[in-house]
Amino acid sequence: MSEQLPIRKYITVWIKNRKNPPRKDGSVTVSRTLERVEFGERRFMSLGKNATLAYAREAKKQKEAELNDPERRESLVPISWEAFAKKYLDT
Repeated sequence: MSEQLPIRKYITVWIKNRKNPPRKDGSVTVSRTLERVEFGERRFMSLGKNATLAYAREAKKQKEAELNDPERRESLVPISWEAFAKKYLDT
């Protein structure tokens, strides 16, 4: 057991209601959005202004299953410009 398996964190997805810009007639609509924190950054996925709560819950369940799949491989790890400069440009 000299090799340690990498620790995977469980990614949680939230359903958010976001206000759309007001229309010309003054009415305001709300769109549903899925939000998650991945690699320390907030990520969003809009479901559209006509998405029902039931549809949003199903999309949330599918997205969590996709993100937390043990067979999922991450090919690239995001890096900030500061970390890139420190790692590759510092000489």
